[in-house]
Amino acid sequence: MSKMTRTNLHIVGMTCAACAYRIERGLMKLKGLEEVQVNFALGKASISYNAQFVQLTEIEKRIEKLGFHSQIHHREEDAAQEVKRLTKMFFLSALLSLPFMWGMLIHLPWTSSLYVPELFINPWFQLFLTTPIQFVIAQPFYEGAWKALKNRSANMDVLVVLSTTSAYLYSHYITMSMQGSYVENLYYETSAFIITFVLLGKLLESKTKLRTKEALIELYQLQEKKALVIRGHEEAYIDIAEVQVGDVLLIKPGQKVPLDGHVLEGETSIDESMITGESIPIEKSSGDKVIGGTINRHGAITIQVDRMGQDTLLSQIIRIVEDAQGIKAPIQRLADKIIHVFVPIVIMIAVLTFLVWYSLLEPNQWGSALEKTIAVLIIACPCALGLATPTSIMVGSGRAARLGILFKEGKHLEVLAQTNLVILDKTGTLTW
Repeated sequence: MSKMTRTNLHIVGMTCAACAYRIERGLMKLKGLEEVQVNFALGKASISYNAQFVQLTEIEKRIEKLGFHSQIHHREEDAAQEVKRLTKMFFLSALLSLPFMWGMLIHLPWTSSLYVPELFINPWFQLFLTTPIQFVIAQPFYEGAWKALKNRSANMDVLVVLSTTSAYLYSHYITMSMQGSYVENLYYETSAFIITFVLLGKLLESKTKLRTKEALIELYQLQEKKALVIRGHEEAYIDIAEVQVGDVLLIKPGQKVPLDGHVLEGETSIDESMITGESIPIEKSSGDKVIGGTINRHGAITIQVDRMGQDTLLSQIIRIVEDAQGIKAPIQRLADKIIHVFVPIVIMIAVLTFLVWYSLLEPNQWGSALEKTIAVLIIACPCALGLATPTSIMVGSGRAARLGILFKEGKHLEVLAQTNLVILDKTGTLTW
């Protein structure tokens, strides 16, 4: 029986949980894939496959065909750049939408006496403001919707594009057909406000995802980049990647232990609190084990390296935290199933709403029927449903990791809500 290979890919281009489900469904059509779990909040895919039947390059090509990009290594600067891009787009959209907000004041009883420049309620001026919002700032929504529809699917972008484009095109038609400089029942502000608020939601979402990855970043920072190696009678600082099992390292007071090993010479006390939770430094002498990432408090010691790379305890802890955030809890799987059918159902309800309003409730009132249809499309947007579950697990496990609590899988975090009693020993380690 061939051995299964497990890999993690970072996915670029997902806009909602429906995108994650589409990638899962698309990849599982490949022969040789045992399991695919795509976490929208993390932007990460955990894939188990049989290399005898399918190669990683084929998996990456399938992801590209579905309209997304994959990469082995995730760069934090990419996430930071995304936050900057969304911040810029949001404030630009909000700035262009400001005259609409001011112009709406005349429709409110308690602000109807306030001065509103006539220019702000001019249809041509509103068209001028809305066009760049609709077709420049909102371009990523159109791209996302097109990729989804091309793959016979629907996501949040489809809802946003349908609602805002309908409002814009209807208002554009009325503007071009108008007689005079002022027309009732234009919906330029609807298009502008929807795009602005959706951008605000995406900005907050991106900031949340960026912050909740800090736990992993802090764990990565525990790993030393260089080590002082003794070879023969010479001492030299070299990159950790060049250290070999069996090498002898010199660790001076105040320095981090670079890798797992055992003490050859010297006596010291080592702070292992960031790994074991033990707040009191542990005395170490010849023959005692030391853990990479811990801090040498007092005396200088030499150690012999026992474990390297992914075999070190710290690397295993990082892997556990990553898996906990990547493996879906049962409640998240349920949310994904709902998301899969949610968007098509919302679109059908929106179409039905338009037909009922236009033909029965307010016959021949196109603008009123369109307004109700847009409300259905936007209010029913499934973003929160698909984002809340994975984000809550990611935030919870990340916060716990910073406090020294590690969950092997997200499902254990979910079960914790039903826990009535937790027993701890003197070191604070769980006696499970």
